[in-house]
Amino acid sequence: MKVEIFPAEIKGNQGYDLRILDPSATIADYLQAINEFIENGPSRRTRAPVRQCKGCDLCCYERIPLTYIDVLVLYRHLHGQYPAPAQLLSFLNSHAYIYVQGRAVDISLARDEQGACIFLDQTTGTCRVYQARPLVCQTYLCSPAGKNFTRLRNTIVNLGEDELVRQWLLATQACGAELYFHEGWQPRIRLSDWDPGPFAEKKDYGEVILSQFLERR
Repeated sequence: MKVEIFPAEIKGNQGYDLRILDPSATIADYLQAINEFIENGPSRRTRAPVRQCKGCDLCCYERIPLTYIDVLVLYRHLHGQYPAPAQLLSFLNSHAYIYVQGRAVDISLARDEQGACIFLDQTTGTCRVYQARPLVCQTYLCSPAGKNFTRLRNTIVNLGEDELVRQWLLATQACGAELYFHEGWQPRIRLSDWDPGPFAEKKDYGEVILSQFLERR
């Protein structure tokens, strides 16, 4: 075990937090730990109740920010391969929502007319791409999270989305296309504002070492 998710009392309520036990731990190890915690529940010695999420879709109506690897995983799940630049642009146009305000860009998963994630099966309240769901979905529990967990999650998501924006701009440039976004206000987007970070040249969460994010918190 390289990452441990453990029950913790947060402001008087039963919650959870994390410890990184191995400096070589990756984001994949982090996701494995949180998914096992969700699946198995807290340690029996805590006698804490195990919450069941199946059929509950409340979080599927919230904004779901995407990382670059999230998009690669989703695209490969749906199409069996990684996207070329033109395919990346097409996927973002149809499956994401790109909002631009000045020099800031936000890319989140698209929602339907009811405000639900486009991958939500509203009949069963379950995810149609569960095995390929984004990082924020995998790391969300309807319980309070400790400071270590929250800071790490936010840093990973922010830097992962930064890389997605960079790849979106690079793909637009490579295709010689006009920059397309769904909503914008006084856009002033420059590729030079988006430097390569921990996600650069990575296609899998198993390639991204957690220690890089601890240094940036």
